[in-house]
Amino acid sequence: MDSIPIGVSLGFNSDSDDIVQDFVRGYNLFTFEADYIVLNVSCPNVYLRVNNDHCLQRVLETLPLGPPVLIKISPSIDMRGLDRIVDLAKEFEVDGMIVSNTHHIEGATGSWSGRELFQRSTKMLAETYIRAEGKFPIIGVGGVMSADDAWTKLEAGASLVQVLTGFVYHGLDFANELKAGIVERLSKASFPRRTLSQVIGSRAKELRYDSGYLRGC
Repeated sequence: MDSIPIGVSLGFNSDSDDIVQDFVRGYNLFTFEADYIVLNVSCPNVYLRVNNDHCLQRVLETLPLGPPVLIKISPSIDMRGLDRIVDLAKEFEVDGMIVSNTHHIEGATGSWSGRELFQRSTKMLAETYIRAEGKFPIIGVGGVMSADDAWTKLEAGASLVQVLTGFVYHGLDFANELKAGIVERLSKASFPRRTLSQVIGSRAKELRYDSGYLRGC
């Protein structure tokens, strides 16, 4: 049996005095344990600090050689913020992005996850896929509660699909249900070769935010 890839998601302490070194220390700590490491700037208040201080760029400049690096973002960011992060991902040749998990509610404690997040996170996924221009793969996450949801994530631009809340409601066999559902849909698809590579991003332009939203960002 092949070993299961292990990913480590890194954030920083909310009271940190040195955000860059938080990430670098975490990266060094798991260099020999992880198959890939995620720079998690998806928490809304974390994202704001990273963006305002240009910390993400400094982190990417400072990281040593080691496991593949992915960037995980929030669906709460605006399009200017997305442009900047994707540009950094291209510039520093990151190995992928994860788009996107919890959505912050203004004035509330905590964030949304699960079904209520699906539409927003999928639109952000499509926007990221369009901007990435095939430079790196994207992991789609946020509100996947059925095989139809997972299929839509693929159509929006995901090469892989990540699930958390779905396991809470459907149990550990949920992954097998998703795989079976995707295989069934692929067998009925109209693509010539019926391969997942043809599905990925096939509806990204349709699933992205509409032009009215983009003008406001």
